[in-house]
Amino acid sequence: MPTPPKVYQSLSNILNAISPILKDQQGHGYKFRGIDQVLNAFHPLFKINKLIIVRSEIETTREVREVEKTSPDGKKTYKKYYVDSSFKATYHLTSLEDGSQITTGGYGEGQDASGGDSSAMIAQANAFKRILLELFCVPTEEIKDSDMHKVLEVEKQVTIEKAQAREAIKPAPKEADLKQIETLLLSGKRKEAETFANKFDIDDKTRATIKQRVAEAKGKKAVEAARQKAS
Repeated sequence: MPTPPKVYQSLSNILNAISPILKDQQGHGYKFRGIDQVLNAFHPLFKINKLIIVRSEIETTREVREVEKTSPDGKKTYKKYYVDSSFKATYHLTSLEDGSQITTGGYGEGQDASGGDSSAMIAQANAFKRILLELFCVPTEEIKDSDMHKVLEVEKQVTIEKAQAREAIKPAPKEADLKQIETLLLSGKRKEAETFANKFDIDDKTRATIKQRVAEAKGKKAVEAARQKAS
């Protein structure tokens, strides 16, 4: 059996180890998870599991908007410039052990209200942050005991269903199994032969072959019996 790519084991390890990242950053009237929080949470896990992220196929846009504003006292008007940027890239999560990788796309937007160039960096950070949070389904709070109980119940049911599915898949019969069925049929033990045959996935062609072999064997036995009787 071939060895599975190590990138999948690394991703599984990180998924099991990552802790919730709280939305405790404040800005623009809402709370969010900052890029530094995300990097601090993921860096040790990526290091332990020998995983890196490389980006490619980068697309960027940049737009400068001029907006007319009014002073708080309403006496003056002035112009304010906003810089809006978007960033789109392909990210390759790569195992340093065997070079295996998975690829995902990331997109982010950023705005600089001072008219400077920080919007591009904000867009890049948002894209990178988004792929990590979405790929590993990072929660924003600890799972409560009642919720964990529900999760465990679901996992238990999935395990049962997988076991039932494995049992439902019958193996293909080997040549020795076919001969065992033929022997039982030749001995007149038809019920035992059917019970044994039901353990395997036997197609119609194979069943026809078994039937033909049994008929030929019975014919040979009949001929041999007649020959012995004649002698």
